[in-house]
Amino acid sequence: MTNFASHVSWGYRVLARSGAALYGPCMNNKTFIGRFALWSIGIACLHFSVETLFTLRFGQSFIGLLP
Repeated sequence: MTNFASHVSWGYRVLARSGAALYGPCMNNKTFIGRFALWSIGIACLHFSVETLFTLRFGQSFIGLLP
């Protein structure tokens, strides 16, 4: 029986040792920052849309004006 880590590229070896080789290569810092920024912008757009729809449906109250 051969070692699974010997059959994959170096980027997968650390993940193969941890048993998580199916998740892809290691993510570097630049990739993480880019993905995190896009995810944050997406969540902000979703939040803005839902908040606007809620305000249009139920109106603005005094409590909603507080910080």
